[in-house]
Amino acid sequence: MLAIQRSIGQNLIHFIFFGNYHYALYAVALSIEANMQLELPLNPLPYYVCIFLITLVYYTYAYQGNAICITSNPPNTDNIRSNWHVQHRQWVRFSQLLFSILGIGLGTYLVVCHWTNVLRLPLSSLGMAAGVVLLAALYYGWLPVFGHRLHIRQHGWIKPLIIGWVWAGLFTVVPVLFYQIEYNTFYPINGIWVWLFCKNWLFISLTCIMFDIKDYASDANHQLKTFVVQYGLRTTLFYILIPLTVLVLASFLIVAYMRHFPGMRVLLNLILFLALLWTVYGLHQRRSILYYLIIIDGLLLVKALCGIVAALLGKI
Repeated sequence: MLAIQRSIGQNLIHFIFFGNYHYALYAVALSIEANMQLELPLNPLPYYVCIFLITLVYYTYAYQGNAICITSNPPNTDNIRSNWHVQHRQWVRFSQLLFSILGIGLGTYLVVCHWTNVLRLPLSSLGMAAGVVLLAALYYGWLPVFGHRLHIRQHGWIKPLIIGWVWAGLFTVVPVLFYQIEYNTFYPINGIWVWLFCKNWLFISLTCIMFDIKDYASDANHQLKTFVVQYGLRTTLFYILIPLTVLVLASFLIVAYMRHFPGMRVLLNLILFLALLWTVYGLHQRRSILYYLIIIDGLLLVKALCGIVAALLGKI
């Protein structure tokens, strides 16, 4: 019985983290956090379902579109994440199609319901949203640039910065854009919004650089110049990740002082950044793929929860 329970638990963990459902959950949580920090009303449920589905489909595309997932036999590889997609390739194909249809359908429904307000959006808002979509498409090389397909994910040093920018746009730009659409109003781009976007961008980029440490050997063999391949593990940890973390923390403390954030909000963010520093330092040891998926990516959920709780306490 104990062995069966362990097997069920392991399969569930693999389904959630190898199937990229955790990314979809984090995208929703971070979107809610952004609304609360900007003191905007929450978006309707169909919006968050749409964000969940789009994020899930987008992240799974890298595996579903990989030739490794359409072979009839499991590959000879130690990558248990790729092996999981091979073993469940029929579900991956079916779910990609199903979730794509549902996501596009929900997105279309939301646009149609507020079509007249969409037409009234300022060009600046449309331009920011279009920029996020463009970078997301270029990441996979979906759009040609000067006659060539630019695969940003193949450019190691810029890849984490682009991922961070797209994520920051997803849960900092898009919720504000939908707020303007739903309430037919204009949200001015102010200093706190710009700071929040930059903070989110750097935070996500840091987690992406950390994640690249997992693929150091593979990236080096494929001459993919990630930060850790170019500068080595020690330099990446102590001269890139830790200084950037301290920089983001310092910017938060400055803004907290200028805007008189309550002490509990400051404390929750300090906990977040201490967790980030602890995770960075722990990467000097070799870690498993699940460590990166659960602990490092889990920092996104920790960030969202700290931000939501801080915003709630600020209203008390």
